[in-house]
Amino acid sequence: MEEVPSHDIAVSYAEGERSGVEEVLEACRQRGLTVLAGSEQTHDWWARKSGGDLPDARVRFFVPFVSAVDEFATAMLRAVLDGDRHVLPVLADDVVVPPELLHPHVTYLRRGEPQLAEALATRVERAEAAGWERAPVAEVVTRARETEPPAVVPSAFSRYAEQDATLRYLGEQFAAAVPGLRRLGFTGTAYRGGPGSPCGLSARATRCTRWTSSAAGSAATRR
Repeated sequence: MEEVPSHDIAVSYAEGERSGVEEVLEACRQRGLTVLAGSEQTHDWWARKSGGDLPDARVRFFVPFVSAVDEFATAMLRAVLDGDRHVLPVLADDVVVPPELLHPHVTYLRRGEPQLAEALATRVERAEAAGWERAPVAEVVTRARETEPPAVVPSAFSRYAEQDATLRYLGEQFAAAVPGLRRLGFTGTAYRGGPGSPCGLSARATRCTRWTSSAAGSAATRR
């Protein structure tokens, strides 16, 4: 059985970034890292290939060089948000990433770091020391591409309007229940703020008490 190749990192980059990324990768190789990279393996290439067409290799990290927040880069950043430790983005210095795509507890590498290859090597060494296993790169990329975006709160949503609607609904339920309370020996009242008035709800139920006089009229008996 043929052994599956293993690498420290596999990389992806935008078409126009090839020469600059290759300089970083050469520095990584000199640092002792094993690199999976090909001249055709751009973001578009990784994005359109199905699992069976992706390289059969295991990697410590998949490293997308993010120079623009396009569909592929967004998927990779969401994977990091979801806790995928095999995705390690490197951000271009001038790229602006929306805050909702950045994990608050992750320190992102930047392309302009003077010792970027050293920083990548440090991440690989830490992962190895922590016992992180290499993962099939096809699975890492496919899983990251399929990461679902988080639920978005509609722009028209108002928690105050939702609260108002909930309280009015409860008020209607209380008011509808009052007649039934009388059959159980209770009296009840329910107040609801009307349309256009501040939202409010007040409900009260009290036990009915009947008093009858004794024949002598000298005492009352509570029933």
